[in-house]
Amino acid sequence: MVILDMQQKVRDPEQVKYQYANWAERYDRELEEHWQYIGPREVAEQVREYLKSGSRIADIGCGTGLAFRFFPNSHITGFDFCEQMLRQAATKIEGLKQQGIDVRLELADVTNLPVADNTFDAAISVSVTEHIADLAAMIREMKRIVVPEGIVAFTAPETKLVGCIARSQREVWQLLQNENLPLVKVFGYRSHFEYAMLTRPAIYKCFICKKST
Repeated sequence: MVILDMQQKVRDPEQVKYQYANWAERYDRELEEHWQYIGPREVAEQVREYLKSGSRIADIGCGTGLAFRFFPNSHITGFDFCEQMLRQAATKIEGLKQQGIDVRLELADVTNLPVADNTFDAAISVSVTEHIADLAAMIREMKRIVVPEGIVAFTAPETKLVGCIARSQREVWQLLQNENLPLVKVFGYRSHFEYAMLTRPAIYKCFICKKST
């Protein structure tokens, strides 16, 4: 397994993009075969409780689309700023149609999404916030693009990851209060990463909110 060096300048978007561009072709294989990477499944299972069949879902920082398959009978738009990751996601589109999953992909900055207000029923983001210095801007965009009573769900690591940004529950709660996003559920899970960031399980929290009317 190739070791990914994410210890330098990880808060610089161009550096993060470079890291993921070089990782794209190995990404799924390494996460599924070598890492206990359960975030996409864990988040999807909880978020689906609030969605109906045919829901419109925005996957913010979708990467190679690992979360897509966990939302059957949905219309998903995946947003990411790395072309190489989106190319890998594109290879899954035909296969996902068999599960009733319609997928579109957009190259975009997750803090400035090219989408009209009130477009989606839900906006999710898994394992992205640790790379985003301005998390408030990302949360505002997720809120903006979902309909009233729509779902906003994202993960944040509590474990201090080398080169990444850990967030306490208190910090996240304050950001949600600032955006008037009522919290409906918080749950935690562990992921074990066998590369430069960690040699122990990472503790993540997922925050599921509902946009006020």
